[in-house]
Amino acid sequence: MTVVAINVGGAVIPILLSLYLFVRSRMYWRMLIGTAIVAALVHSWARIEPGLGIAVPIFLPPLIAAGVGLVLAL
Repeated sequence: MTVVAINVGGAVIPILLSLYLFVRSRMYWRMLIGTAIVAALVHSWARIEPGLGIAVPIFLPPLIAAGVGLVLAL
């Protein structure tokens, strides 16, 4: 049996906060482009670890997100 768990602090709250910011902001395209770039890069680094699940180097997603955010803010 496969269990899919959703962490409230790690998934639900960030999703709700992101949706709120998306609706209230006027930077739709920058947000969508940034999300697509970060998702593609993190997906390319993700690996399936038996007994663990999907694993990504711990500092990679926040560093990529910060870098893309800085570039798109210019």
